[in-house]
Amino acid sequence: MPYASEQFTGSAGVLDYTFGAGTGSLTGGLKFLSSAHLSVTVDGASVAFTVPAGHASFTMSGVSIAGGEVILVRRTTPATEAGRLVNFEDLSHVRQVDLDRSALQLLYLAQEALDVVAANQCLALGGNGQWDGLNKRLENIDVGTDADHAVTKAQLDAASVAAGNLPVVGAGDNDKSLWVVSGAWSIRTPSQARTHLGLGTAALLNVGTGAAQVVQFDGSARYPSNDGRNIDLTNNALAATINLRYRSTVAVVRNSTEQTPATDATSTWSETAGSRLIPGTKTSLDDSGDVVVDAGLKKVTLSAGTWEMEYVVRVYNNNGTDGDDQDIRVKVTDAVDGPSQVVYDAEHDRVSVESPGANTRAMTSLHNILLLKLPTGGDIVLRAVNEDGANLRIPSTMMMFRKVSTSTA
Repeated sequence: MPYASEQFTGSAGVLDYTFGAGTGSLTGGLKFLSSAHLSVTVDGASVAFTVPAGHASFTMSGVSIAGGEVILVRRTTPATEAGRLVNFEDLSHVRQVDLDRSALQLLYLAQEALDVVAANQCLALGGNGQWDGLNKRLENIDVGTDADHAVTKAQLDAASVAAGNLPVVGAGDNDKSLWVVSGAWSIRTPSQARTHLGLGTAALLNVGTGAAQVVQFDGSARYPSNDGRNIDLTNNALAATINLRYRSTVAVVRNSTEQTPATDATSTWSETAGSRLIPGTKTSLDDSGDVVVDAGLKKVTLSAGTWEMEYVVRVYNNNGTDGDDQDIRVKVTDAVDGPSQVVYDAEHDRVSVESPGANTRAMTSLHNILLLKLPTGGDIVLRAVNEDGANLRIPSTMMMFRKVSTSTA
């Protein structure tokens, strides 16, 4: 039990308390020689108080008690020469009260010392005869200078490994690391560290599917579904059996505007500019600029390589006479109008469309797939002519381009 303090639990609105009301207090309450030797705290905060005559109670001021607060009264008896309460002189009368007062001062000092020990507020010897720090820090110690002195944390932080001689580092070294080089510690930049480990330039790249990244297989050990245009199987033994298509190099050119094919029954029909069909609008998966449409010149320009081209031309007979039969021819050439033009499909498509009569339309489609080998790229023109008259109509066209390889071998 404490000898030099008493603890109370505050009651709402109550500022007056009687010594001896706290758990563990001495019979008759806390004893003291002067109220000046007392201090009062409420939940650890010092408060003002007065002790009336009789020293049996105290009254706090300047504080509001809501109830449940911890009120602690502590006695601290003077322990200095100047703080002696009784000073005996020669030839003076020795009174009981003076002897009691002097003895009580010594007794109270001893009690306060016992409270300090009981509260683990000082170092004590442990079971092995060593000082027990009681899980508390040792503060305000001087810097150690001799081998048997304690050292501060600041000394440890500033210390270096005697054999390794660690260099002093600062904020400027945040992107660096420590290496043992030739038996000593050395600061190394990332570039020096890569050289020390023998890493190549790939160590600077991130894994991914973007530009300047290292390709990583997916969960099925396959290449990611990227462009793939730089994979060339021309000299590979599997090239004959693999149909490699560039999924990202796909462009579709559509035209839903009705067109009337040129009327020409002569052998020069495909050499006229009037036989060109307007290509329409391009929609691409990602042709990376390999497919360029020129609606004004009615042509499509492809980059160098081997291309697969597919076209569909829808056509109907607009003649109101039942049984009217007209022929249409379609083929693919370059952009030259004349006898020097290049014909890409040697066997052009031809179909007859018969009219079923007035207010009805017989519709059919011309569909073809061909392979274009363009070593330096080239222009593509889709041409159509009506051999028999002016009654055929083309409601829509579609061309699709897939780049098979960058090679034309």
